[in-house]
Formats: sequence, C-alpha cells, structure tokens
Amino acid sequence: GTRLPRFPLTIERQFKVKLLQAERVEERAKHHLENRAAMEYFQKVGARIQALYGDDENPITWYDAVVDRVIMRDGESGEMLARPKFQVTFPEYGNTEMVTLGEVDLPGSNNDAKKPALGGERGGFDRRNEREYSRDAERERGRGYDYGRGDDRD
Repeated sequence: GTRLPRFPLTIERQFKVKLLQAERVEERAKHHLENRAAMEYFQKVGARIQALYGDDENPITWYDAVVDRVIMRDGESGEMLARPKFQVTFPEYGNTEMVTLGEVDLPGSNNDAKKPALGGERGGFDRRNEREYSRDAERERGRGYDYGRGDDRD
C-alpha cells in the first residue's frame, strides 16, 4: 500500500482536541435531552446559562450567557429541529452567538465560567499538559521522538 505523509504534531493535536470537544458536545446534548427540567430552563428567554465560546485567538471556554432566542425550526426549510439551538448574549462582552444544545449548560454545573472546555474538572488535557501528552502518546505508538531533553523530567 501507499504510505501517506504524517500530519505535523501540532495539527494532529489540534485535530484530536476538536474531536474530543465534538464528542463532549454530543454527550452533553444527549444528557440535556433526557433532563426535562434542564430543557425547560434552557428554552426560557432570559434564562442565565453557561455557553461555550471560542475563536481563532481564544480557546473554547465556558462563559456566562443569557438566552435571547430559542430556535426550534430550520430557517430555510421550516422543518422542526431534532434539537433546539439558542441565540445567546455573553453579558461580559456584549457579543451574541448561536449555540447548539450541547454547547450550553446550567449555571453552577461542573464547568466553571471561563475555564477551558477540556481542562480542569471536565477531564481531558490543557495546554500545560499538551506537550507531555504528545510525548507520551508518541512513545506509546513506538515513534519515540527525542524532544531534546534526554530524560523524562518536567
């Protein structure tokens, strides 16, 4: 077979983070759908929630938000959505974004506002552990890259 070139490690790590984030968003959405009280709360205009936000310059993080609008139908086809979407405002910054059910959570949940979505109590890894995680993963895959230190000290 043809051997394809490897992704650079930074691209591979970013891809893994995005896959993990997508899995967690999906799990959270399923959990919310099973929780009738949470669903009722999320669908109240003016409800104070937490929502994920990130951009090119900032990692995806939890922020306090307020529900401005609940979208139950597709804007183009008019068909009912399987899961509602939400237009939210982040009061601290004043910006408005559209988020999915898996990108919102109740205030006071295990995520704290302004904590990275994949760090802290949520599990996973954060930027401090990213290099260590990658080094260990490479060793486990037998690639054994030498990062120029010659030992395992941090």
